[in-house]
Amino acid sequence: ADAVGAKVQFEDGVTETEYLGWLRKAFALVSASKDEGFGIPLVEAMSQGLPVIVSDIPIFQEVAGNA
Repeated sequence: ADAVGAKVQFEDGVTETEYLGWLRKAFALVSASKDEGFGIPLVEAMSQGLPVIVSDIPIFQEVAGNA
C-alpha cells in the first residue's frame, strides 16, 4: 500500500455523518466477504457513485447485478 500511496484506516465506530463523509472521500468500496445478510455498505457506496469491488457472492449479485 505504501508503494502506491494507498491509505487504509480502521475506525472503531463512527456516526452516520462521519460514515457518509468517509464514503464521499473514498476511491472505492472493497469487500471480500464470503457471506453477507444484505450488503448495505454496497448499496450505500453505490448511492454515492463509488465503484465497488466485491466478492462474487449471491447477495452482492442480487444487489448490484453486473454493475
